[in-house]
Amino acid sequence: MKWFFLIPPILVGLTSYIGLRRLGYQPMRKWLTPYVVGLTAIVEVQAAGIFLIPGWLGPEVRPYVIQLGVFLLVLLAPMLVSSVAVFSLPESRARRWIVRSGLAAFLAFAALVAYFSYSGPQSRLAFAWVLSVLEPNMNTLLLMPIFAVLTAYLGVRRPYSTYEYLLNECYQCGKCHTVCPVTKVEDDALGGLNLVYNTFKKQHDGVPLWTCLACDACSAVCPLDIQYSDYILEERSKVHARMAADGGSRE
Repeated sequence: MKWFFLIPPILVGLTSYIGLRRLGYQPMRKWLTPYVVGLTAIVEVQAAGIFLIPGWLGPEVRPYVIQLGVFLLVLLAPMLVSSVAVFSLPESRARRWIVRSGLAAFLAFAALVAYFSYSGPQSRLAFAWVLSVLEPNMNTLLLMPIFAVLTAYLGVRRPYSTYEYLLNECYQCGKCHTVCPVTKVEDDALGGLNLVYNTFKKQHDGVPLWTCLACDACSAVCPLDIQYSDYILEERSKVHARMAADGGSRE
């Protein structure tokens, strides 16, 4: 029982650290891979020990090892998917697989609970014995899968809400202006117009928002490593949404 008071705070701390660092658009793969893969390995070892170590399962639970195995598979599957995703896939694809596997596992677990709870006395008895194994080991068998999938998602998400903080940190060094192709041909861009920063500041009547090519040349030279085109595209989507709501007018 004492581990219940020790392990969750550690998991919360690591997950919070990864999530907060990701808010600054920091690449977190070097943290995600050992964290998610490590949690997956712990759950795998625990699950294997339950079935292979003599005496772990009492004689009352032995008749229900198949049901127990199904529950453990549902818990372990999204961890395996998340481990492969954060290790080998680009962030956009990894994010999709993590979300899909997490949602699928949640729905499958809920469906299993509903099935065993309402399918008759024998099913309820099987579910009770499955819970008798899961509950004492909830730190590893229940909490770790949740933290693994959640942390994997937080570590690869695209936190648009942090652009306000990042753009206020702009050095105004002018590197983005120097490499921007729009500044070479657009009259309004001459004289030091920073397309992204002025879009953020709502200056120049929206000209930066609609002239930006989203080519990411500015992101490549930014000393703060800000993905500017993502911000521009997000702002455009907001304007398009307002235009649709207003019948197509930008006013």
